[in-house]
Amino acid sequence: MPPITKATELGVVCGIDPGLSGGMAFIDQSGCLVNVIKMPIILKEYDLKEIIKQIKHYEPRMIAIERQQSMHKQGLVSTFTTGKGFGMLQGIAACLAPFMVVNPKDWQKEMLTALQPGDTKKNSMIAAQRLFPTVSFLATDRCKVIHDGMTDACLLAEYTRRKLYAT
Repeated sequence: MPPITKATELGVVCGIDPGLSGGMAFIDQSGCLVNVIKMPIILKEYDLKEIIKQIKHYEPRMIAIERQQSMHKQGLVSTFTTGKGFGMLQGIAACLAPFMVVNPKDWQKEMLTALQPGDTKKNSMIAAQRLFPTVSFLATDRCKVIHDGMTDACLLAEYTRRKLYAT
């Protein structure tokens, strides 16, 4: 997708699925997907400079970050990595734009309503493809599997856009 230059005029909302296999999506006020990318990482670490660059480029009016928490039977290293990434993304967001933390169940309840209850990752992929049928949710040209971090980020951004611009 070609980048736009005056994103603030379009009221861009950014949705972030914060995992290392997460994604970032930017949707304008009218609901048009401006850009979606997999989470920028280098050697299994967040590429903070690229994350900041993306956010600064689109100048979102709001950043929505999906809440992260430790899961039952999750290892200590995994729990620490999750919390570290979540905290870093909140810090970046706080410096660049207004932000909010959204519980996964909240956006899923609204964005996955038309689908059968069950596998939320699969349902997220289906819902994102229905909302944005012309968008490829493949992380790279060589990928054959849809990137669920990108689809989650898109749905989170759309959920936030609807809440922010509700009339």
